[in-house]
Amino acid sequence: MSKSRPIALGSPLTPTLSPQGGEGAQFLLVVLLLISLVSTGCRKWPPDEAPDAGAPVTWTLELSPSLPSLRIIDGAPVSKTFTARFVSSDGSPSRDVTAETTFTLGEPAFGTFSGATLTVTGARAGHTELRATTAEATATTGLVVRTTRTRIAPGTDPTVPALFANAADDPGAGPDLLYPEPDVLLPPGFGDFDVHWADDASNDLHEVVLSNTFSDLRLSVTGANHATLAAADWAVLADTHEPLTLVVSGMTSRRPLNKGTSTSQRVSVTNEPARGALYLWANGLQRTDLHSAPAPFFPSGQEPASCIGCNAVSRDGTKLAVSTDAGTGGIFNVTDRTPLVPLTTAMNWTFATFNDGTKLVGVLNGVMTLFDATTGASLTTLTTSPSLVATHPAFSPDGTQLAYVETPPGQPDDSPLTGTLMVRSFDTATNTFGAARVLVASSAGAQNYQPSWSPDGLWLAFTRTTGGAYANPSARTWVVKADGSAAPLELTSANGAGAWTNSIARWLPFAHTLGSANTPVFFLTFGSTRPFGGREVNQLWLTPFLPERANRNIDPSGPASHVPFQDVLVNTHDAQWTTAFVGP
Repeated sequence: MSKSRPIALGSPLTPTLSPQGGEGAQFLLVVLLLISLVSTGCRKWPPDEAPDAGAPVTWTLELSPSLPSLRIIDGAPVSKTFTARFVSSDGSPSRDVTAETTFTLGEPAFGTFSGATLTVTGARAGHTELRATTAEATATTGLVVRTTRTRIAPGTDPTVPALFANAADDPGAGPDLLYPEPDVLLPPGFGDFDVHWADDASNDLHEVVLSNTFSDLRLSVTGANHATLAAADWAVLADTHEPLTLVVSGMTSRRPLNKGTSTSQRVSVTNEPARGALYLWANGLQRTDLHSAPAPFFPSGQEPASCIGCNAVSRDGTKLAVSTDAGTGGIFNVTDRTPLVPLTTAMNWTFATFNDGTKLVGVLNGVMTLFDATTGASLTTLTTSPSLVATHPAFSPDGTQLAYVETPPGQPDDSPLTGTLMVRSFDTATNTFGAARVLVASSAGAQNYQPSWSPDGLWLAFTRTTGGAYANPSARTWVVKADGSAAPLELTSANGAGAWTNSIARWLPFAHTLGSANTPVFFLTFGSTRPFGGREVNQLWLTPFLPERANRNIDPSGPASHVPFQDVLVNTHDAQWTTAFVGP
């Protein structure tokens, strides 16, 4: 028996990245879909025959139908029954072996098999491998699933989708898309998807359309200039890992024979979904598993007696360090929210950072202290450059390096007026720190604060302002190589054109890839006061970071997108990411 090598079904996205004027990266993705031929398993004789003494006869396992393609409309299940048979090379009668065959999918989320019958509901769209296996051979083919979904917002007449389908397009009379920005790049699996537009006041009906080769969704709304695609619907679109085209059409219910359609925008996605957990401050400490709205970390009645001032979460998500307005600090077990280190004035700090979860560096009044993260014991006090004090400490993901800011004394920890980025090594076995080195020096009109390490430990994101660190409209997000081998680089596209207080950038904990070349991509969140559609919000925003572009001294960021789930009426800031959502 021999097996032919399976032919890959399709090709992921191929990215083409080019500057967009002077305002940052434009993400252009070209889709190439290569449908494979059937790959068969071969052998010298059928299961119930012995080989004869003459020339060998080759038998191949074949699937029918080959290259199946299914379309799911509004989640209505579609079933397809397959057969498997051995076919000989000399024209001998074939043998049906369906009952002896196990059928599986490369990605089970696409559907389920009952015997030889596949049922698909449209939970996933795109292409995957379909495999048939017997005791003697394996055959593979490609399965393509396409989905079409129609959604009607509350208060919208159910006949509106048909009106848009039948209306003639009126060129130049379409809405203006306000959000998202063109060529936005997002990780799948991260919440819902918002669309905002501006339009002639006479248009009271709108249709939002997101589509690509495998999936399209049409959402009809009445009397609004924004719409939100539910997380489940957005997931089906984004999980195809193929760029989407976004348009919005508008019409008036008084004259439904014509519609105007916006210019189209590209929405691109990475090959991998967002993972981990996000902690943020929104009228208290909240967190989300990226699939649901943020909820308070401490249930009602279980909060510390004094209001939490600042917090730090270990990278693995198991420990939470807090400081309170009462001048105390402590560490909680995230799993059950019990105190590992009770709140005490001995562990008070303004900013803190965990290494691997066993040690914590906290800073108070410019003095950095290393604490045992299990007992709360003070282990050592860190030295700083002569006549300078420290703030904004940040451990690298592997816990072997510490970045922080040095500034003249006499300034609050949270709002220094000047800042130099420093880096030094750390040995957790001996609790010792190496010699400090200047990474980005303070200079007139370029002060540097709030460092944060990329997941691979090769880059530091930081906030640069023309002066002070706190709530400074001039604040912009920059990056620099952690080894100091290249000059700092601004995330121009992410920062945008306004004076929007872009600050406290934090990296999502996992690397992503883009397209068939698997181009490396990281993501960062940062706080920003900027327009979100038709209103201004002070909340968290997300941007991609492409290190290959940064290595060529090209803006490595893309247009910023609003982090899902945030209540637009509540200010949010201080994002912290962990590799896992821990506890109830």
